[in-house]
Amino acid sequence: MELILLLSICFFVSLIVGFLLIRFALRCNLMDVPVARSSHARPTPTLGGLAIVAAFLIGVVLTRFFLVDWNPPVWIGWLVAGAGVVACVGLLDDLFGLPVVLRLILNVVAAGFPIFGGIRLNVFDGSLLGIVDLKTLEIPMTTLWIMAIINFYNFMDGIDGLAVGVGVVVLGFLGYIGWRVGNRDILVLGSLLGGACLGFAWHNFPPARIFMGDVGSTFIGYVLGVLALAGHRGGGVGHVPLWIPALLLGTFLFDTVVTLGRRILKKEKWYAAHRQHYYQRMTKLGFSHRTVTLSECGMTFLLGISALLGLGKNWTSVAQIFLVWLLVFMGVARWIGVNERRISEEGK
Repeated sequence: MELILLLSICFFVSLIVGFLLIRFALRCNLMDVPVARSSHARPTPTLGGLAIVAAFLIGVVLTRFFLVDWNPPVWIGWLVAGAGVVACVGLLDDLFGLPVVLRLILNVVAAGFPIFGGIRLNVFDGSLLGIVDLKTLEIPMTTLWIMAIINFYNFMDGIDGLAVGVGVVVLGFLGYIGWRVGNRDILVLGSLLGGACLGFAWHNFPPARIFMGDVGSTFIGYVLGVLALAGHRGGGVGHVPLWIPALLLGTFLFDTVVTLGRRILKKEKWYAAHRQHYYQRMTKLGFSHRTVTLSECGMTFLLGISALLGLGKNWTSVAQIFLVWLLVFMGVARWIGVNERRISEEGK
């Protein structure tokens, strides 16, 4: 009951702060003005991600008063500190446009915070080979994972409601799985961030009245990345295998990896802004932001059901789940490509 109250508080804080940010952005002309690569057609208030940041941090503080039977581990303090750094970097980038190298360095520093708190990818039980001890690679692998999720999530925040909508579904399943396996930390933090995202979704669902900006997308990506590692470490009661958050984020991971891979093979600047992600290509095919967002959220929901079905199963079963979804993603990608060629030929 206390956790439901905290989730509700995060929801309403995010909702109310979102309203205030819309008014503030309009008054101060903090607008995302569309350019050639934009998916929106009119100037829209930005910095809405601050609502998510504020709601989550307030929720974490209030756990000390509402969840008296929960003793937060030390690493949560490091998570909050690192998430604060990431949010500040995203905010400065939204306001002034930071150089790519500086953003990268500062986010790497933020990725080091949970490492000091004991969150490290020192073993990997995500292969048919069994448990793999990463030994001396634990720090670079931990940093790489967190940086990947930060940037992948940021890349996918390109149309109304997509990043926050998928975030709500992913965090809902992650929190529920945390409850299923007896991991109170994942249950609590997943619920708090999920409530914050749900409150902001009211403002960001198509047609969006405000964008979250990098301050929101990188913050969500960072917290998700750290929670995935926190749930993965150890074994037995409370263990959430790393393949579960990877599967939950399957649409984002597939889209980003394949899109960046194609750009690298074409010798394009993969880090430069573009409109080649599959969700962007679907909007160019004529699908509305609402349709694409709901489709991605629906697919993520099915990924969550698949994660529940695979929970506790052997690696042969898990590999089969991943193979099926890989074929589904490849089929969708193929369908998009075929329709793009058809439209191109019709236009000649």
